[in-house]
Amino acid sequence: MAMKRAVCVRQRPSVVISDEEWDHLQTVYRLSPQQLEIVQAFVDGYSRPADIAKAIDSNPSGIATQIERLYKKIDAHSRAEVMVIVFAEVLWLRSSEPRQDA
Repeated sequence: MAMKRAVCVRQRPSVVISDEEWDHLQTVYRLSPQQLEIVQAFVDGYSRPADIAKAIDSNPSGIATQIERLYKKIDAHSRAEVMVIVFAEVLWLRSSEPRQDA
């Protein structure tokens, strides 16, 4: 029997992407708070609308609609494309920051 993941996206943000990077993504792609939570859920490994809805405490039918709107907004056709777009933007952002020498 597989273990269920009991992580709430709101309570434990991704350790891969910083808060500042999430803010940047939300601004650049003009994501609603719920769309941002969906992207965070994708990054955390959630893919099914029902699982995402449970993780972010929302209605599954509303999540399916928000996923479709998210895809249109950032010109993606799948969860995988969303991930590529998000990580490409984060990598670009990191590469454009001035280096902090210790």
